[in-house]
Amino acid sequence: MAAIKKVFDKCQIFKLKSQFTSCILTQQNGMAVYPSYYIKPIYKKENQEEMIKSGEAQKLAHIPTRAPLNHQTCSANHDPLVDLFINYCMRDGKKIVARSMAEQTFEHIKRFQLAKYHKCENEEDKSKIELDPKKSISHGD
Repeated sequence: MAAIKKVFDKCQIFKLKSQFTSCILTQQNGMAVYPSYYIKPIYKKENQEEMIKSGEAQKLAHIPTRAPLNHQTCSANHDPLVDLFINYCMRDGKKIVARSMAEQTFEHIKRFQLAKYHKCENEEDKSKIELDPKKSISHGD
């Protein structure tokens, strides 16, 4: 009984608006994967180039750096808004299903936009149609 009480003392209990209650363990012993003097990674190429131009990269060259998280990437195809959209679609931690749903959604948007594009007769109307589905989601078109 005393052990259970200690666990609940370490928990912070948040009551949600629904009937459910969740218990989140907080770190109290000060231990972490990386020591506090490790800096966070700078994974975006634009930020890295700015740091090189300003000379700040030279200062940080010999400071230990944490490994980037699995969603932090410098890929040209990476879009944080698409990641947010996938996270909104995700249920029960099934990110693969959510990602395939998002890809199908983008495909349907692309087909719809192409159909509108091919129905237009003049170039002025065609130039107004956005064919990139990721941009149409970000602009809300």
